[in-house]
Amino acid sequence: MKNSSAYRSQSLQNATGPQLVEACFREARVQLAHVRRNLEAGTTASTYEPLERVRKIYTHLYSTLDLEAGGDLAQRLQALYAFVIETTLEISSTYDEGTLATLDKINTDMLNAWSHVAHREWPATAARIPTGPFQVRA
Repeated sequence: MKNSSAYRSQSLQNATGPQLVEACFREARVQLAHVRRNLEAGTTASTYEPLERVRKIYTHLYSTLDLEAGGDLAQRLQALYAFVIETTLEISSTYDEGTLATLDKINTDMLNAWSHVAHREWPATAARIPTGPFQVRA
């Protein structure tokens, strides 16, 4: 497990902006799967921690949006991320599997979109790889 964590840490240190965003959505997908398994098993108390992780991921994405540079896209993402954050709170109190499925679909769609951006080959002449409407903070 230690080697896996070290590898993941090294990968993130060398990641581009889009790859970091992709990693956020990938981790949210893992946490949402934990929530789903806990709900199916009837262990609703065990849903708190993974939902909190999803909430923290989306709060981070929300806080790194650059509304000025990202324009309309950043504003739309801001609304989507706010919706996801609110929905995690709703699931924490209702344990509704249908709402969880909606949240999982949104996250999967975002992961697929950012995966496409993150793994696109950029021309060697490109000054920098775009990060989208995000500020990449070290």
